[in-house]
Amino acid sequence: MALLGVALVAACSGSETGGDATTSTGSGTPSGCLDYVDAKTGVSFKDDVIPIFQLSCNFSACHGSTSSSPQEGLALGLGNSDPMSDAEIKEVYDGLVGVDASRSSLPLVTKGDPGKSWLLAKVSYSSFASCDAVKNACSAKGCGSRMPQQPLEADAIATIAGWIKEGAENN
Repeated sequence: MALLGVALVAACSGSETGGDATTSTGSGTPSGCLDYVDAKTGVSFKDDVIPIFQLSCNFSACHGSTSSSPQEGLALGLGNSDPMSDAEIKEVYDGLVGVDASRSSLPLVTKGDPGKSWLLAKVSYSSFASCDAVKNACSAKGCGSRMPQQPLEADAIATIAGWIKEGAENN
């Protein structure tokens, strides 16, 4: 429970830290800024991706409510860590896959293509300027900040990348 409290405070704080986790080749060197070479396999949206959102993104002040006004219009949960119904998971899924991003020419999630998925760019890069493909996709409003403000671990990013790479199914 204490860990959840720390995550709640850290996720919506204003500090931007961390490196560009998913693009390493094991040596810490970017392998090509949108390659996502460390993407996992066998990923489930419900069992693997939704829990990442619940721990890191879906707080009421951030992207936590499908019924109020989540930041950038993107709702990634219910605003708490309670289990979500299949209908609620479908609502989150439908708000992600093939949906235009508010700050990019890239869709939020492009099935089968992590490199063309704005969601993954937002959780991967501490500096959008470090990747021309990301920087050039930003809208006139700018890229915004890396999300969540308390960066995801490389394993969580690899999980999201794997889900997208495998076709971003609602499974």
